[in-house]
Amino acid sequence: MEILSLKNFDMVDLRLFVYVVEASSIRRGADRACLSAPAASARIKHIEELLGTPLFERTSKGMTLTTAGHAFLYHARRMLMQLDELGRDIQAYTRGATGHLRVAANPTVVAEYMPGVIHDYLVKHPLIQVDLRERFSPEIVRFVSAGTADFGVVSGHVHTENLEVMECGFVRFALAVSTRHPLAARDSIAFAECMQYEHIVFQDVSPTHPFMNQMSTALRVPLAMRVQAANVDAMCRMVEANIGVGVVPEPSARRFARSGGIKVLSLEDEHARFTLLLCARNFAALPSHCQDMIDMVMALNISS
Repeated sequence: MEILSLKNFDMVDLRLFVYVVEASSIRRGADRACLSAPAASARIKHIEELLGTPLFERTSKGMTLTTAGHAFLYHARRMLMQLDELGRDIQAYTRGATGHLRVAANPTVVAEYMPGVIHDYLVKHPLIQVDLRERFSPEIVRFVSAGTADFGVVSGHVHTENLEVMECGFVRFALAVSTRHPLAARDSIAFAECMQYEHIVFQDVSPTHPFMNQMSTALRVPLAMRVQAANVDAMCRMVEANIGVGVVPEPSARRFARSGGIKVLSLEDEHARFTLLLCARNFAALPSHCQDMIDMVMALNISS
């Protein structure tokens, strides 16, 4: 079977296809690509002929993607994203940069630890451009695996596929409560005592979920979930409003507590923490300017 070559497509075709999908219309997609509708239609048809399969189902109600169309859209977007990153890289070199470093890390690491690391790193490497992305761990693994991040910092519960990993510390969980909550007089608590209260929780990809699910299963008590929060700040603001209590990475909770409104209780449970892992496709193959930042992260010896 003949393998399709990238030379069969150009970036105009890929960008046009994405525009048509986003607009749900060849005409509107063509307008965005600065093409006529007939020219756009001919390009889409040419792509389908090269692939040997339709990418759209055309009905009286419009155009919807086929299964092959969804796969093509995924790869088209990835290729266009990489092309845009190439443009930003080259633009950085024209401004005098001598390298580019892409790092992806989970929200706790980005907020609590990376500002200091990046400050020190840029003092040592003033001409390196740093691209720091805040993501949850499963997406970080995908970024590193795809080569769109040089290395990542993830929580230990995530499956790291075929990546190389190094443990770089751990972060403890704490319970955040409103200063008006009955538990606000406490300084520490066992998770079992928290089960009677309604909880604000993070998304399923958060490192708090494995711990809370494990504890809930062991105690044979279902967790009372009141609201799902997108990030630590949203969680703490809802806790401040006394909507519920929340299990939060302790460094982030204590930073928020300095502005008042919440009380942070240490969790007494031994396993109320998550491990931090550095991950890369091949640590030894990374350039020296990447190795330097990895050394700085390792030197933090994170143990909140």
